[in-house]
Amino acid sequence: MTQIKRSGILMYFDMKPVLERLSDHEVKELLLAILDYGENGVVPEFHSATLACFWPLLASRMDADRERYQQRWNPTAAPPAHAGPPT
Repeated sequence: MTQIKRSGILMYFDMKPVLERLSDHEVKELLLAILDYGENGVVPEFHSATLACFWPLLASRMDADRERYQQRWNPTAAPPAHAGPPT
């Protein structure tokens, strides 16, 4: 499937409690990693064990968002396997 260029990523409010527990440096590192992964697919290498543990959860959510976006905006894409008949 052809990748459609997106202009941004989704951020969720349920991330706020996690971000509040991080240092300012970790928040900056995580935010830049999120943007780089969302734009270029670059998987970060964190120096912080906390960020390294949190990243797989965040990346899987970003991947699911990307897939939903591709399905929605790519008219030639097959519908998701769980999709019912068109209404």
